[in-house]
Amino acid sequence: MVSPEGPGAAPGDAAGPPLADDERAELNRLRREAAEWSRRRPRTGRWVAAIVLLLLGAVLATASVAAVFVRQEVFDTDRYVATVAPLVEEPAVQAELARVLSTEIVTALDLEERIQQLADEAEELGAPELLDVLVAPAADRIEVFLRSELRTLIETEEFAQLWRETNRLAHDELVGLLTTGQGELLRAEGDQIYLDLGAVLELVRQRLVDAGFPFAAEIPTDLSIEYPLLHTDALPRLQDAAYLLDQAGWLLPLLAIGLLLGGVLLAPDHRRGALTAAVAVAAGALLGVAMLALARAYYLDHLPPQVQSRQAAADFYDTITRFLAGWLRTLIGVAVLAAVVVWAAGPGAVPRWVRRQGDRALDTTAAELAGAGLSGPVPRFLLRHRVTVEVAAVIVGVAALLLWRHPGLAGVLWITAAVLLTVVVVELLARAAGHAEAGPDSAPLTPAGR
Repeated sequence: MVSPEGPGAAPGDAAGPPLADDERAELNRLRREAAEWSRRRPRTGRWVAAIVLLLLGAVLATASVAAVFVRQEVFDTDRYVATVAPLVEEPAVQAELARVLSTEIVTALDLEERIQQLADEAEELGAPELLDVLVAPAADRIEVFLRSELRTLIETEEFAQLWRETNRLAHDELVGLLTTGQGELLRAEGDQIYLDLGAVLELVRQRLVDAGFPFAAEIPTDLSIEYPLLHTDALPRLQDAAYLLDQAGWLLPLLAIGLLLGGVLLAPDHRRGALTAAVAVAAGALLGVAMLALARAYYLDHLPPQVQSRQAAADFYDTITRFLAGWLRTLIGVAVLAAVVVWAAGPGAVPRWVRRQGDRALDTTAAELAGAGLSGPVPRFLLRHRVTVEVAAVIVGVAALLLWRHPGLAGVLWITAAVLLTVVVVELLARAAGHAEAGPDSAPLTPAGR
């Protein structure tokens, strides 16, 4: 039975005159567009949700680096000592320490007053009264002598060892500073953090006595010399942040990984989601490096008046933050490497061409190895378990990267090179075994052929 709408009408059309061919084509086009829009809406929503998760994961990845860094610096004594030990090797820091110590020693001994007393006694014995004029220059010359001797002492390994031991003891003080604000060697007062250098006085006193400065024997060993380490009006917030970061030191990395994995899985295109995740993590870590640079500039522009050497302060900041900066650069390297791997596995023309060329090179080399008589149980084993061995190599590389405390960008590159070399060797041996079993006239073992 012929439909009243005409032979070309679709079921469900409203009753009416038959549609012309162009009208029918337009109706079908509109129906296709409506169906396509209905399919796209869920994909768009998934992409939006995935991008939100990936951005949050990237932010938490950078925050995780800072959290783990703070946690190790605060609670790992060996790590803290390794961080601050190189400070005493910086010339600007050595000069600043010599200045601070010499000034405090002169003040503690009341050197100018002692010289004035000697001059008065000499005048009473008949010496010229002009000795009074020489009191201030004599005190200045003695202070210069003290500073020179102190600088020589500070440059010795003996002082470096004392510096390490003092900082090892001060490590517990750092914990107290960030928790209670008070310790024996470190003390917080308002917006200023002080380090007590009195621990080095015994060594300094003995060294000066040996150098022919008898007054040094009267330097009190219980003298407290507070050196301003850091000026910040955010110490209470830093204390709260340190506590939270310590508690979240293990939670933030897990959250970051979970958000990144969730974003990749939620994305309609998992490969593009993984590429977006890698780029976002690299961008977040790069932002972290930039923030370190901005914090450095702010720190140097707001030094307390007691710190007279800007270079010493810069050396202090660079030494303290070098591990954090190294971790962020490592994260950038890992993220960029992951982005390159994901891109190379993609369907684009360039990645396909690169894969084809690499596959041909591997297959040609494997054929030559097979022709040269390469055989044995190892190649045959790899032929049957190639994928398992290659995945294991990648897992070992990732584990090495995670267990290496300070890999740096160079460490990332070395581990990557080792994994790639392992995969290439496995591929060559497996393909050589395949050629040997198939015979000399076999077709190339390309991915399609396999």
